[in-house]
Amino acid sequence: MRYCKLPDGVKPCSFTDPIFMTVAVWGTSFLELFLEYALPSYLAQGGIPELPRRGYKSTFWLYTKSADAETIRQHAQFRRLCCVTVAEIVCIDEQTDISSHSTVYETMNACHLDFIARASRAGAAMIFFSPDALWSRDSLRYTLDKAESGQRAILLAGLRANKEAVVEALEPHKLRITSEGLGARELVSLLLQHPHRITQALNWNSDEFDIGWASHLYWHVGSEGIVGRCFHLHTFYVHPRLEARPELAHDYDWLAKIGLWPKEISVVSDSDNIFALELSPTERGINGRIGVRTLPVLADWVRRYAALDHRQYARKAICFHTGKASGMAWGIRKLISGLTIQSLLLFSALLASLGLELGSDNRWAANRSRGGVLRIFFLWWLNRRGGARL
Repeated sequence: MRYCKLPDGVKPCSFTDPIFMTVAVWGTSFLELFLEYALPSYLAQGGIPELPRRGYKSTFWLYTKSADAETIRQHAQFRRLCCVTVAEIVCIDEQTDISSHSTVYETMNACHLDFIARASRAGAAMIFFSPDALWSRDSLRYTLDKAESGQRAILLAGLRANKEAVVEALEPHKLRITSEGLGARELVSLLLQHPHRITQALNWNSDEFDIGWASHLYWHVGSEGIVGRCFHLHTFYVHPRLEARPELAHDYDWLAKIGLWPKEISVVSDSDNIFALELSPTERGINGRIGVRTLPVLADWVRRYAALDHRQYARKAICFHTGKASGMAWGIRKLISGLTIQSLLLFSALLASLGLELGSDNRWAANRSRGGVLRIFFLWWLNRRGGARL
């Protein structure tokens, strides 16, 4: 990743710039979750109401499909949003031809591209919410504190829980979510009680590991919480210095293009500061494919899908906890997870230098026609049963 150096005399950010917020949501099941649980969590104590309290001008851009616009417009929580900030509904199917989109992610990216263009024209900082996530109270209070201290990007990791179980547990508390919101530790407790299979498949000690998309790796600390090491993070707040468009997604390949320097990018390492609990239906499958977790296999994933900035994120331990994240158990998990990440990074660099990659047939091959003795040895070793299962 190449960062632009901050020129002499340039201030970190301007607090007079507006803040634009966005979410993209459509479809009956997503709308119900968003309107009844997610949006109220945005509006809780220390959330969106923190913006006018500090004097910020803000606009919330809600992207949806035309069939769902009136349902949103008439809902009490959207009307409540309109009382706090300017709120605009954008029907993406009226803005862009989405008939050729093969996945929901293409349409989501189209929404984000339109939003980024609008915010860029206004010189606004941007906040990206997730439609299927509950946000801990005081999330924006923390975010604005960091922004006002000079941070131009706030990144965080959202962990997934079973939607049905969490919604059932929260049903008696809907009024409290609307009024004061949910604390981060309460949300982490729900995660530990009702983890989704996506979360379980990324547990380092899992017998059924998601080797196909290992963007997050988790080490459990008993019943107290989780230490996470994450290559891909959610871009929650960003205040670009340069205009640019993401090629794949705003939280994948965008930050490297918008003129930020490393000290301006902050990874939320403590769930007490911000925590987003993502809710997915029980039947939703994992993001990649289940297989045997080995160092070479995961290093090959890093080589393919983790850019330089992603690799730096994974060096930072993120603690998701229900109590104090301190003591020997937490220290040991941080140490073990850190050594694991360092090993993955070194091994991925070795694979890249030797031109070795794992094929779809689960056999290792050289992607260059010529090689030395070391490459031949590693290729032989990796394809042995023992080497492949390191």
